[in-house]
Amino acid sequence: MLKSAAYPFNTINGKDFFVRNFGLRFGFNGKEDDNEVKGQGNSQDFGSRIYDNRLGRWLSVDPEASIYPAWSPYVFVRDNPILRVDPTGKWDIEVHVYKDREKYGYGTAIVKDRHGKEVFRFEIRAQGTAGANRMKEDANTPLGTYDIPDQGMWKDGGSRKSYGPNPRLILDPESGEIKESNRDDIRIHGGRQEEYDEATGKWIDIKNPQLKKTHGCLRALDEDVATLKSVTDKLMKNDSKENGGKLTIVDDLEKKDGKYVIPDNSTGVPLPPSNDIKSTNSNTKKTGGD
Repeated sequence: MLKSAAYPFNTINGKDFFVRNFGLRFGFNGKEDDNEVKGQGNSQDFGSRIYDNRLGRWLSVDPEASIYPAWSPYVFVRDNPILRVDPTGKWDIEVHVYKDREKYGYGTAIVKDRHGKEVFRFEIRAQGTAGANRMKEDANTPLGTYDIPDQGMWKDGGSRKSYGPNPRLILDPESGEIKESNRDDIRIHGGRQEEYDEATGKWIDIKNPQLKKTHGCLRALDEDVATLKSVTDKLMKNDSKENGGKLTIVDDLEKKDGKYVIPDNSTGVPLPPSNDIKSTNSNTKKTGGD
């Protein structure tokens, strides 16, 4: 049993606590130790810059500092290491939801390029048909971090009624509730926004469609799923360093002036009609993650 906790900067008296006690070669934020210059466990290699954990400081400025002139060039993830990670050359998605999804089961998804610049945002629904216990199959979408595969990130096929006309974005469990729950097959998809016309053999859009509950996935409007794929495809086409990164779900939305807003963000998601959450339960047969 350990008698003392790790020092915030990952050192105790100049010696790396974790290396000394456990022989680990990975330190703060999961980055590998750089032992060649300053000795065992005294700095971590973040790829684009080196972190000195004895000082709790970076040894050089952020190479993308010019994008955020209001922030210090030595700051790390804009002082929010819980939600953000140091850019690794990949686009990411932040999903913000409300703590009580029985009161408000929607959220805002924000897509950012590898520089951390927002390129697209859209509304999602994160409510499952099995209720609020996120450790349970078919319940609300679990919080945590999901990996977006570098290859084969989009999945085609399946029920068009359930998933819509677009492919589904694959999300692999990585950490947090989603990993603890042992749930899988979580996707971003559309669906339940069309009706099939047997006379013409065509799918007809439903006017003013509502986002139905799923079996744990994040549901978005069909047009937003199409835009998500188009935007991220373009990012990767125009920049060889772009690729699928992480999707993080946090329950930090706050209710202010009739809107559910992201903290420190003036752009809110309008409240849905008062009867919407009660009237949009999905009665679909379970198919994959829907």
